[in-house]
Amino acid sequence: KYVRSKVRAPIEKATNVTHLNPHVSAWCTIENMFLAITNEGLSNAMHVPVGSEIELIKKVVRCPENYEVPVIIGIGYAKEKIHIDKF
Repeated sequence: KYVRSKVRAPIEKATNVTHLNPHVSAWCTIENMFLAITNEGLSNAMHVPVGSEIELIKKVVRCPENYEVPVIIGIGYAKEKIHIDKF
């Protein structure tokens, strides 16, 4: 019998992969957003906050205590186009 976990632990307190399901769903959505953003000619970046960054970010953006910040997204125009063959 399949039993769905009702526990939703913050990412830093996850003890098994089931606890990460809400975060994985967000990351899959972000991947699709990045594809659309890139198609529009914009650049994007993602940062997954860890440790003490999480509480600092929540304080800076005035995030309610019961919210989580699974990722920070940056969107904008790149200064120059970088191609893999440059590296």
